[in-house]
Amino acid sequence: MKQAHAHIEKIAELEASERKVALEQINQSLREEVGSDDVYVRRMRPTFGYLIAITWAAQMLALAYVIIFETEKASIVIEAMESLGTIWAVGLSVLGVYVYKRSEDKKLISRNYNDRLDYEVLDKSDLTSRVDDTIWQLND
Repeated sequence: MKQAHAHIEKIAELEASERKVALEQINQSLREEVGSDDVYVRRMRPTFGYLIAITWAAQMLALAYVIIFETEKASIVIEAMESLGTIWAVGLSVLGVYVYKRSEDKKLISRNYNDRLDYEVLDKSDLTSRVDDTIWQLND
């Protein structure tokens, strides 16, 4: 019985170390993405979001067109679009994660900025330029 427990514990340790290595690799790649000087790497999330939005709009407009102007084909097109549900679920889920993570990034930037903000501002224009700088950071 002790051997069985020792074996199970060893397997659990190995699995835990595998998960730890995998998470470390994922975190490292995310850090590299955030710190990258490559414009495209930093713009990947918005690009994906715009592509999903454009594709979704095109598909919905095409569906509306078929329903309105080619009504006899509407049932076939609706059934075909129903089969795309899984693909859309995956794409929109990824987009949701991207939006959530970006919102989290903006909150962290804002919190760090507010922690560093010197409240002894002598000139109103200085405060305005600081706020403008933060807004530009948040929009990137």
